[in-house]
Amino acid sequence: MTTLLLLMAPSRFHAHYVQTHLLDQVIRAVRAVGAGVDRVALLYPGSDG
Repeated sequence: MTTLLLLMAPSRFHAHYVQTHLLDQVIRAVRAVGAGVDRVALLYPGSDG
């Protein structure tokens, strides 16, 4: 079973920035707290999801 962490960004720009520059740090932080998350997805207003 895959556990998904769904994050909502305030805009497409912010979602893209996090995905491009910060996603590895987010994944490491989530794993460090032992949340059992396998995937991280970023959404923004108006995105499909």
